[in-house]
Amino acid sequence: MEGATPPAGTQGPPARASNGEGASSLAFPRARAALAFHVLLFVLATVGLATSVVDVAIPALTGRPPFGLLLAHTDRHGPAYFAAHVFLHNLGIAALVPGLAFFAMRLERDARARRLIPSLLLAASVVAVGAGVARVATDPRLLALPLTGPLLALEAQAVLALAFAGHAEARRHEPGGALGESLAPSARRLALPFLLATGTLAVAAWIETIPRLP
Repeated sequence: MEGATPPAGTQGPPARASNGEGASSLAFPRARAALAFHVLLFVLATVGLATSVVDVAIPALTGRPPFGLLLAHTDRHGPAYFAAHVFLHNLGIAALVPGLAFFAMRLERDARARRLIPSLLLAASVVAVGAGVARVATDPRLLALPLTGPLLALEAQAVLALAFAGHAEARRHEPGGALGESLAPSARRLALPFLLATGTLAVAAWIETIPRLP
């Protein structure tokens, strides 16, 4: 009979979760993935800074030629070490803006200072690339190696492409709310530039290693 209440125990399946609950359950893994992605960028940026200090800054302050430690370890550990070091150094410099800007902006309370952070990090990336280009351009031994010019241009393009993409995302980012959820939009848009830079720099490092193969 229409309108009659069904007997106990014969009710249909439970109603589906509301849209809010479904969105929340989907947002949680997205937020964790975004946070993990940005932590990876942070680690890479730290590696890039550390290798820059060891390979360039300390030798410059002590009057020694740059990359001496890299070449010494390459003689000891072989070409694979050289390729990994060059790749991680270049990818770390590329990740400098997206790896550090978002966390630094979240910690900075002053709005004007927060807006300056991405531009300062981008300037540091550009200076690092310029210093690398100048180093190669003034060393006849490096210029004599095959494909030095194209490889240098390829690496510089890959580094700056990710740096500028990170700068654009950081400038539009508004810190606030849950960390992972606030990083999700930028992580989604930065994934492709990151993958392109990673692939390009990996190929460049491998080609750069070929002359050192036995």
